[in-house]
Amino acid sequence: MVPNDYTFGPALKALVQSGAVTQARVDESVARILALKHALGLFDEPVRPERVLPAAVAHRPVVPVALQPGADLGPVHGPPGAADGGSLNITRASLTLLANNASGSATAGRPVLPLTNWLVTPSSSRAAPASTAAAAGASILVVGPAATTRRALCGGWTQHWLGACEQEFQRGASIADAVTAMAGSYAAASGAGAVTVTALQGCNFTTASMAQLQEAAAAARDADVIVLAVGEAPESESEGNENSLELSDAQMALFDAVAAAGKPIVTVLVEPRPRILGRVADGSAALLMTYLPCYNGGQAVSEVLFGRLNPSGRLSLSYPRTSGDLGAYYQKPTGDYSQGTSMPFHSPLFTFGHGLSFSDIVEAAPVLSTSRLGFNETLTVSVGVTNHGPMDAWHTVLVFVRQLWRNQITPEVRMLKAFQRVAVRNGETVTAVLRVPYASLAYVTPSLETIVEAAPFQAVVGTGEALTASFNVTEGHSFGRSLRYA
Repeated sequence: MVPNDYTFGPALKALVQSGAVTQARVDESVARILALKHALGLFDEPVRPERVLPAAVAHRPVVPVALQPGADLGPVHGPPGAADGGSLNITRASLTLLANNASGSATAGRPVLPLTNWLVTPSSSRAAPASTAAAAGASILVVGPAATTRRALCGGWTQHWLGACEQEFQRGASIADAVTAMAGSYAAASGAGAVTVTALQGCNFTTASMAQLQEAAAAARDADVIVLAVGEAPESESEGNENSLELSDAQMALFDAVAAAGKPIVTVLVEPRPRILGRVADGSAALLMTYLPCYNGGQAVSEVLFGRLNPSGRLSLSYPRTSGDLGAYYQKPTGDYSQGTSMPFHSPLFTFGHGLSFSDIVEAAPVLSTSRLGFNETLTVSVGVTNHGPMDAWHTVLVFVRQLWRNQITPEVRMLKAFQRVAVRNGETVTAVLRVPYASLAYVTPSLETIVEAAPFQAVVGTGEALTASFNVTEGHSFGRSLRYA
């Protein structure tokens, strides 16, 4: 694990040869490692030769992507290889649209994404992106420390301890390069006028010069829309230690510089952990969470921006509003800061499981297979999902469960117990069927006993409270003093 020092092997060998470390001590450590590998099943099949690894990765199941019906805009770059395609689909499926509401009195309430809806005559409708044409001379500014480099998309431990150097990437594209290519593809396929893309770094992740900020501000004034890519530089271990998780002063200054132009800003978050956004969240017309999308991130982000990809990701965390919200786990009570400073609970910026779509997706109330669940039975939860358009979509149904009371500890507000990703075409209704096993309702007592109690429960669909159904567990059971249960 020491990134730049390879002396451990020779040093240990010398210590064994000198008698300072016995052969028995080495055998003891090696035996533990081999026993763990055996328990994990690493010896169940022969080691695959390196030449077959790409094919093995390529044939793993990948998530299909629902693209906007209409003109085929063509690939951003050449078609990816088979193994690359799996990685690209994983990246596509993870992108999470957090907000999509243009700011400004003349445009408030109109989604800014896809950009193809913005670079045309304004309309309050969500017209399909491929059915409209970009105005001649339309301009996009792509700016930010995560906009012009592939290195930032991949983060630490990519080839090296603190991430690969830019020249070491043999594939993929930065966000700026991919948006430029996509703009050209869009203009060619739609027959519209050219869309000009200006790409600037604007600042790095920690510092910004006055000249950089002035250049970005001038470019913002000439643009119709701004794509701002911010976040965190590649880091690992102690190099990633931070005293504050606020977005850096340099990036805040860049945001202020481009926001002064009064143009809609699409903020793309490239970050291995959530950084506190402050006024960036309030002043952005759209927020797209990419996590660390790696070398396919540029293409996947550009597909969302131009409406070729309908975003379907869901937040795997509660996105904090302030540094004090870092303990705001989704299963804990939360409050609303707008109600005053005396609220005892946290108020995350976006809740666990949040994620928007370009389509109007409506979930129906859950239908339960039973209202009385016995020992070792499974509760089936059926949820209707309707896509009111305008695009085909993937949608993830989330089923949370809450126990209304417990004997020994306070129950969680909600806990995710099942989820299912379903494809829903424009105008279609599908039914997702999710299973909640009896044992998944267990909790660990203060004495470390794992139990299920006979008690009233609720199944809640989605991140709100409207879609709820009640059931009762009729038989309690103890799984013993173990943290593992079936």
